Amino acid sequence: MKAERLCRLCACALLAALLPALAAPAAAVTLEDWSSGNDSAWTHVDLLAEMGLGGTNYQVSGGQYHLTSNLELPPLPQTVGAASLFNQSIIDPNAFANGFLTARFTIHNGNSCVFVPMRADASALDFISFFAENDPDRIGITVFDNFTYVNGSSVPFPVENETEYFLTAGAIGSELSVKVWPVGSQEPVVPQVILIDTTYANGQIGLGGYNQVNHGGFMAVSFGAVSFIPEPAGLMLMATAAGLLGGRRRR
Repeated sequence: MKAERLCRLCACALLAALLPALAAPAAAVTLEDWSSGNDSAWTHVDLLAEMGLGGTNYQVSGGQYHLTSNLELPPLPQTVGAASLFNQSIIDPNAFANGFLTARFTIHNGNSCVFVPMRADASALDFISFFAENDPDRIGITVFDNFTYVNGSSVPFPVENETEYFLTAGAIGSELSVKVWPVGSQEPVVPQVILIDTTYANGQIGLGGYNQVNHGGFMAVSFGAVSFIPEPAGLMLMATAAGLLGGRRRR
């Protein structure tokens, strides 16, 4: 009995030591704040150019990254747009495979939309899109295989032109999630959309814009600071393995 009691006391002491680390969120790493005045850390993926639609103007100014179509786009029966991929995620597709990617964004007109790709393979047009659209007003997640819909989920959400928002895309194992909220307001406690999907396990991350289906006009979106929180460390696994967070075994 004394030995068992001593083990329990040691376990409680270990749990007390772990709890602050378990409760504290991992620190966000700033990937880009555009203070360099250029996008040299990013690689363009310009589908507007590839489709003969005039290409995209990528410009850094005023502490933001602006993606604007060079031409007024015609209404098309598919989404068309452009993106930039973070170079470090191209070099190491596993480095940003699991975690939370947050970007500030602004949509400048009624036909434009933003998306944050994760686990992407640009060469195959495979990616997970975490998006915000203002016509219709909705946010969500779509999984693409060779630019073809595989899986997805969305909810209504008001997205206004010329209003800055945060978008947090989450990918932890098979659980995908998205949060969107206006800058200056309270961050949602839980994601507005959660999707379980096992299509992709790793890949590139980026920023992008597109025109909604059957919507003509200039594509025009902007992004502010971009940050990443890697998947939480294995402290929870350590605690579980030690039997500290599990239910007490019945005798």
